[in-house]
Amino acid sequence: MFESYVEAQRTPILRRTTFFSVAAALHGAVIIGLIIAPIIRLQAVEPPSMSVELFETAPPPPPPPPPPPPGGGKSKPKVEKIEPKEEPKTPTNEIIEKPVIKEPEPTKEVDGGVEGGVEGGVKGGVVGGTLGGVVGGVIGGTVGGSGTGPAKLIPKAPVRHPGCEPNYPSAMVSQATTLILAAKVCIDIAGNVTDVKIMRGAPFFNESFDSCARTWKYDPNLVGGIPTPACFPVTVNFKAPTLKSNN
Repeated sequence: MFESYVEAQRTPILRRTTFFSVAAALHGAVIIGLIIAPIIRLQAVEPPSMSVELFETAPPPPPPPPPPPPGGGKSKPKVEKIEPKEEPKTPTNEIIEKPVIKEPEPTKEVDGGVEGGVEGGVKGGVVGGTLGGVVGGVIGGTVGGSGTGPAKLIPKAPVRHPGCEPNYPSAMVSQATTLILAAKVCIDIAGNVTDVKIMRGAPFFNESFDSCARTWKYDPNLVGGIPTPACFPVTVNFKAPTLKSNN
């Protein structure tokens, strides 16, 4: 009885074991088949065959011939121009006139004249001056002009020639006043005083300076070597004289 019980217990176990073994084998076969089948198919596929066919095209037709020239197809002959030949000139007895060079006539010497002067000039004139001009005039000036054009103000007076000196006014001696007088003096092209204007001064001193300054003589004011009118400042220091005592 015990043996039949044990046998009864073994039979289900053997069945299960056999079932699992068969199932595992089937799964393995399926997996192997899935892996190997694509490989076998890839190896069995033959590559497609390729064929290349070349076709030759026919060459293009030649261009049509050019049209015939007008006039029946006859071309005009070229005409060559024949240039006349120059005949050599025979030498002739030609007379070649040579220019006559006139010798300058000797100039007449004039007392007081200068080399390069003009005939009819004035004694004391300058080379390049104008006939009919005035001695001491300016080159380029107008004949008959006064020479008193617009005077330009210059900062420094030209050299003054020796002459009158302003005296201290006798009416101011008793006051013993010291004064510095300032004035503007204008000269012409010859250096002569033409105008005196007191800028800073005092009575009696102004009269003394004006009467003396109008007699002054200066060197001409030269601009580019040409004397021109000019004005310039002048100052005079009037010092009070020392009074002598009666003792």
